[in-house]
Amino acid sequence: MPFIPVGLGMAAQNTALQFGVFVAIAVLWQRIICTITVAPLSASLVLALITLVAATLADLRTKREMVERILRAHAAPN
Repeated sequence: MPFIPVGLGMAAQNTALQFGVFVAIAVLWQRIICTITVAPLSASLVLALITLVAATLADLRTKREMVERILRAHAAPN
């Protein structure tokens, strides 16, 4: 399985999915709870935490999909 067309596509798809999920959560938060004013340091820490979670989830999904695809390729009869 070459990384560039397959793995990069998986990574881009999973990153876009996580971005969409967090944007949807942010929009719902804004509509339900409204805007909250916080200090710049607090905003930076929250943003760092959200980025860490989104990147970790996208990375784990990509790795799992790559391993599953490699295992399916090796298990397929030749």
